[in-house]
Amino acid sequence: MDANFEKLFVKIRIEMQLQTKEITENLMIKMDEKLQPLVEENCKLKQKVELLEKKVEILEREKKKNNLMIFGLEETERSNFALVEAVVQEINNLGVKLEIQEINKVQRVGQKQENGRARPITLTLTNSWKRIEILKNKKNSNKIYITEDFPKPILEIRRSLQQKLVAERNKGNYAYISYDKLVVKENKQNEKSKRSPTRSPQEGAAVSKINSKPVHKVSRANAFDLMRPRSNSLSTSTNAKR
Repeated sequence: MDANFEKLFVKIRIEMQLQTKEITENLMIKMDEKLQPLVEENCKLKQKVELLEKKVEILEREKKKNNLMIFGLEETERSNFALVEAVVQEINNLGVKLEIQEINKVQRVGQKQENGRARPITLTLTNSWKRIEILKNKKNSNKIYITEDFPKPILEIRRSLQQKLVAERNKGNYAYISYDKLVVKENKQNEKSKRSPTRSPQEGAAVSKINSKPVHKVSRANAFDLMRPRSNSLSTSTNAKR
């Protein structure tokens, strides 16, 4: 009786486990069926957001393509026109002729500082080639500092690349930041020094001694010169016999 009861109990337990497994699998399938459209929709939304972010970045870049940022110009102007004249004067001091009609907009960025520190200036030009000309000559001034007008995300990326830029330059490589990328060109002299191993003074002296040793030429006798005396002796002996 007990054995039959135990077998029945084991059978019931196995059936319950199978039923539980089947119910769980069915629930998972139904949940997957319900979640699948949500997952697909989420992927589509992510793609749309990425596309919109790229479009915004392109628009922002297009908006700032003729812009320059000017730092270090004292904030003494009392009107916007006076600021325009001051900017034109500083650009002309760089060796670049800038006319007022080539300027689209000039304005200070941010709120006025209580400590009197000069706010940066956004200069918007009417054409991009004048902007390039100013950037090429920006080092001619020790009073103001001129940079491109980058969007905020790009500025953060450029700041994060500064340490790598300094490290590469300390290695002797030619490095610079192009928009949001770090460009590194290895110095050819460093590459040559890696290829040619350094020698100690003793090794250098030994090599120079080997190179300075005179080369002894081996004089080889001409076969015809060796045969001439022998032929003469043969002719002499023949005449003597006669």
